[in-house]
Amino acid sequence: MIASGAAVPAAGGHRGHAEAGRLAVPEQRLQEAARDLDRAAAALDIPGKRRELARLRTAAAEPGTWSDPDHAVRLSGRLAGLERQLGAVTDLAARLEDTRTLFQLAQEEGDAAAHGEAGAELDALTGQIAALARQASLTGEHDHLPALLTITPRSGGEDAQQWAAALLDMYTAWAHRRGDRTEVYDIACQAGVGIRHATLAVHGEYAYGLLRGEHGVHRRVHISEFDTQRRRQTGFAAVEVAPLAGPAALPELRERDLRVDVFRASGPGGQGVNTTDSAVRVTHLPTGISATCRKTRSQAQNKATALKVLYGKLLHADLQEREAERARRRGQAAPAAWGAQIRNYILMPYQLVKDVRTGVQTHDVAAVLDGAIDPFIDAMLRHSAAAHAAA
Repeated sequence: MIASGAAVPAAGGHRGHAEAGRLAVPEQRLQEAARDLDRAAAALDIPGKRRELARLRTAAAEPGTWSDPDHAVRLSGRLAGLERQLGAVTDLAARLEDTRTLFQLAQEEGDAAAHGEAGAELDALTGQIAALARQASLTGEHDHLPALLTITPRSGGEDAQQWAAALLDMYTAWAHRRGDRTEVYDIACQAGVGIRHATLAVHGEYAYGLLRGEHGVHRRVHISEFDTQRRRQTGFAAVEVAPLAGPAALPELRERDLRVDVFRASGPGGQGVNTTDSAVRVTHLPTGISATCRKTRSQAQNKATALKVLYGKLLHADLQEREAERARRRGQAAPAAWGAQIRNYILMPYQLVKDVRTGVQTHDVAAVLDGAIDPFIDAMLRHSAAAHAAA
């Protein structure tokens, strides 16, 4: 029996307290996200980038700036990159504050749906802040550039050609997940099988810095559809990664050092895709490095694209040589040579993708082949950073 005048708990009072607890503001996660954003902004030197943006905007307004097409492309690209990066930091900070407000309103009003919406936004922000922090770790001279991937089957016959085509699809899917534009500059198909080689351009900021760890040989084990007995077969494909740079990156390149060959492009099965000899191969005679483009019917456009690919390959070769020299001076082993196996993709008898350098692995092979390679990229960035720190 309740004594006269005693307070009676409101109906559902305990339920109300429980609901308020369930809809609490995740203060610790919000503070961690804010700290991570501050650290990423500091590593990116946001004040310095604001000064650079102001300087480049002034330069863009000067007469004659746009008379040099190569300079104009580099300037506009850098301007766009700075604006995107600065805008991303500002946008993330504003969205983080809005998310805090949404959590608070959801708690005050007991709105579970709004609380769930705020939680989803915080999850998205956490991932985007992590991506920004990853950009901050890319401090190489050319890490900010777009990337060129040349994919070539190695041993394994038809299975290797099919595997090379699957890798082309994987990197294209990864780029599109990031919102990057891709172009196939050159491809030679094997009818009904796969590809003999392909060159893919990924037009995204920091694409080269992120993808340079993909450089090497990728091995796949699966049940071959080309084997009448349906046995397991191993195929290898090589991925070469280079920065997509303009001619100014290699000012010493001379016309007499180049040989230009023109030939008729062919499509799957050998069919002619152009009615004129428009495919172009440019070879750098001192190094033997070459690049081919058969993308359009215009010989001039194909030559210009082949030169861009060649510049990137030469730049990458120069970077590798300098890195090897630095390693020799430090008394360390040189970086793994081109042709070193870097990752295994096992589809049968079990499902596993494992990076032989970092040890990172996953059993979700289908997701990896659909472009979900960020865990491998992030692990390689950490691996490289640790190696440099130990030097």
